[in-house]
Amino acid sequence: MLAILSIILYLGGLYQFALPVSSGHEIRGVDPDSLGQTNSTESTIPNQYVVTLRKDISGSAMQSLVDEVQSKGAQIIGTYDQAFTGFSFVTQDANMANEIVNFLRDNPQVESVIPDRELSIQ
Repeated sequence: MLAILSIILYLGGLYQFALPVSSGHEIRGVDPDSLGQTNSTESTIPNQYVVTLRKDISGSAMQSLVDEVQSKGAQIIGTYDQAFTGFSFVTQDANMANEIVNFLRDNPQVESVIPDRELSIQ
């Protein structure tokens, strides 16, 4: 998964489309049409998110955040420190996901929280 994500970020430049959580507490997704990829399909993965953290976050602060998200019931899918700093998680239901997303958007170490998407090239 990390290798695929790294390739997508490198080749597609998707990182620039990971929109930050606004001060109005909106979570913005990515419009696939805005990427100009006419030969790809994508769909949101239910209750699964990618969290981008500030580049200057310490390893211990990142681990504390990951631990907190796990303590709220999420399963951590992966942590990332190459193409970007962050992690991805999945929950069993939408209510749990919303609670965790609300917790993350209020954290100053979090740059963005976006729904994870499955991409395929046709």
